[in-house]
Amino acid sequence: MKKIQLTIYMLLLFVFVANAQKSITEKNKLIEKAEKLLNDYKQYASFSQLDKNGFSNVTASQFKLLFTDKAEVFDNLVTGFFDNELEFPRNIRLKNRKVDDYIAKTKEVFPNGIKAVITNVTANYYGLNNNNFNFILIRKYNAYAKNDLAIECIDTVLMRCKILDNGEDLKISEIFSIGYTLNFTNDKDKDYVFDQDDNCPTLRGIKENKGCPKNDGPNMFVTPIIAFGFNSFSFNGPAQGNLGYADYVLGSSKLGDMIQNKSNGNSSLSIGAEFEYYFRWQRQWGIGFGAIYQTHSFSTELANNVFRAEYKGVENTTNTEYRRMISVNSLSEANNMSNLLIPFFVKYKKHLSSDSKFWLNLDLGVAFNLFLNGSSNGSSNMNYDAAYNYENGSFVYKGTTSVNELIVSREELRKYFTDKYGNTTSAKGIELLIDAEFEKRKFEGYDDGTKENVNKTNDFKFNSSIALIIKPAITYEISKKLLLVGGIMFTSSAHTNSNSNNYKLTDKVGEYNTLMNGTSSFTLNATSLFLGTKIVIN
Repeated sequence: MKKIQLTIYMLLLFVFVANAQKSITEKNKLIEKAEKLLNDYKQYASFSQLDKNGFSNVTASQFKLLFTDKAEVFDNLVTGFFDNELEFPRNIRLKNRKVDDYIAKTKEVFPNGIKAVITNVTANYYGLNNNNFNFILIRKYNAYAKNDLAIECIDTVLMRCKILDNGEDLKISEIFSIGYTLNFTNDKDKDYVFDQDDNCPTLRGIKENKGCPKNDGPNMFVTPIIAFGFNSFSFNGPAQGNLGYADYVLGSSKLGDMIQNKSNGNSSLSIGAEFEYYFRWQRQWGIGFGAIYQTHSFSTELANNVFRAEYKGVENTTNTEYRRMISVNSLSEANNMSNLLIPFFVKYKKHLSSDSKFWLNLDLGVAFNLFLNGSSNGSSNMNYDAAYNYENGSFVYKGTTSVNELIVSREELRKYFTDKYGNTTSAKGIELLIDAEFEKRKFEGYDDGTKENVNKTNDFKFNSSIALIIKPAITYEISKKLLLVGGIMFTSSAHTNSNSNNYKLTDKVGEYNTLMNGTSSFTLNATSLFLGTKIVIN
């Protein structure tokens, strides 16, 4: 019994070892076939005869026999540029192809064939029991396309192989990409314009623009504009310590701040024209220059109507010296001003999209202000008072009040007439007596007055300066030759007045000098909405 069992065991062991030996032998044969398949791929992947130029149909046929009927090949050489499937400028587009399509496209694009070198192979035979196995290949391709484009590609691909007919045959079922590097050795920016002919060899452009990026519209314009807006000012108005009155009594005088009255219309009007030039490539950056004529209307006044000046006056007829006292009851000025700017811009423009008729524009610039002139219509109500000091038989000037001082002012005359006629005359009558006294003094040649309405128009002028200009805008393309532009224009300029020293608001009754002539410096800011047209020159 034991002998029978041992015999059966030995027979089973022999069968197992024989089958195992057979399996190893079959696997070794498959591995040999796989290595041959890989060697054939290395030989035929260049589509050319050994050591010869020119595409070989025979080699291509041999290459096709290495694949299954439905196999696909990753194509990293015949890009979307050669497909005529994308409009220029075309992006490189890689894809899988059927083997016949891959061969046909390669022949069309690379009539001299390609040089394919396998630099590294990693094999995976673990799938042999499932009738498949894989190679990981690192390949290097070099080729000249029919348009003389030199291509160099290094890639890593997975090659899947299929065991057919019970191990009698092996074929490639798929090749797909793991990673790649594609370079055009004579076209570094990959815009299909060779470096030797490329005006922008480091920027991807278009053939029609000699390798530079697509032009973003025309590059030369004439642009007339008109703008309406508002202005604001910051003043360095007349300074109390810098007034031109003789023997000015600083301690008894007052001068309020000069301010802009924004309750009145403070408007600006600008009319101008520019020449614009945008550089090659995308024509997004450019420069411009032109001329802009601006007018401004604004109102100024003294804060709380504060003005009092005490100084030495001299009577015209008698040459008598006295202390003159001038004060303001009300004061306002309506001003009109004009200036001429010669601007120089740095310009940027960009289409909102490739097929849009709208552009974004931004202009930044500086401008030389050729002149800044204006006129001021002042409306004021003034008091012209006097203080006389009589000493040693004659009148003398004194800057301070003394016991012997005779003050001619509305307040002092009101006290005098009230004391003299207060019991018999009404308050209104007292005021009439005061008015009559001032009229009498005027008739006698004295330069006195009370509640004098003084309305005068004066001219003023400021020095030239440099202005800042900012203009964001949107442009709409009406036609290829005419565009409509609109946006916001901001201008800012600081000005000085070298003639502001020795400023006098008023001296004689009826005289008036605009506050603008006493302004040593001010900053003009104008914010406007503008509208214009861009006329295409080129």
